[in-house]
Amino acid sequence: GLLGLLAPAWLGALNLLITGAVALAAWRRMRAPPAQLARALLRGARAAVRGAPLVALALLLVAWLGWTIFLGLIFPPYSFDEHYYHMPIVATIVQSQRIGPIASANPWIAAYPKNGELFAVWNSIWLHRDSLADLSMLPFALIGGLAVYAAGRRLGAAPEQALLGSAVFCFAPDTLIIMKTTYNDLMNGGLWAAAICYAIPVRAGRAGPGPRAGSLLLGLLAGLILGIKYSGPISAVALGLLLLPQLRGSNLRQAAQMLALFAGGALAAGGYWYALNWATLGSPLYP
Repeated sequence: GLLGLLAPAWLGALNLLITGAVALAAWRRMRAPPAQLARALLRGARAAVRGAPLVALALLLVAWLGWTIFLGLIFPPYSFDEHYYHMPIVATIVQSQRIGPIASANPWIAAYPKNGELFAVWNSIWLHRDSLADLSMLPFALIGGLAVYAAGRRLGAAPEQALLGSAVFCFAPDTLIIMKTTYNDLMNGGLWAAAICYAIPVRAGRAGPGPRAGSLLLGLLAGLILGIKYSGPISAVALGLLLLPQLRGSNLRQAAQMLALFAGGALAAGGYWYALNWATLGSPLYP
């Protein structure tokens, strides 16, 4: 984006390259074979089918997702905050084909961290229009729901209980209301749920990353949250505290490596906006 190459052709090629590399690395490091993952998904599906209330909840969620997608395709962004700063940010990035400083008298446009808006940019840049922008936060409702389910299972809950916990996240009033907006609150909540789930120690005998890879991935999640709102630095520090159980069982060198990987991942995924504000506006938390 800094080079003015934020165009569909360049973005598509770069995305295929990065996605392929990440998928290959994940496949090579994955300790659980695909058959085991398929069986785990099948157990969750069977748990949902066994109870009529769970089936009703699942059907209701599917219906609401379909309705949300329909509204997102039919109506353009129309809420106040979207027009006040979310969509002006998106439109400026799409039109300029670069991610950089935005000159505006509105401090929310000029200085607000923009990780959330970048997902709306992704939905807008291919057609060069905002018709899909309001669907940019919808995936984070699913991420949050899956994270709550996975956290419940990691803590020992039965599939039925974990599904009910997931439904609490997916059917929370705020989730349902802002699912069809560019508001970044749903992204913030979904990534928080994912980070907490990820930090829960995996039960014995289950797959999980090593301490260094885990620290880096948790740092990347913290960085995505860091770049959503000005509350991000507080969130990043709080997520860093989730490393304490592993740090207590590590020697000084291992602890330093884990902290460095966490901090590096967080700064890589969310530090850009604060550095940009510092360089162009004189304060990382302008105004």
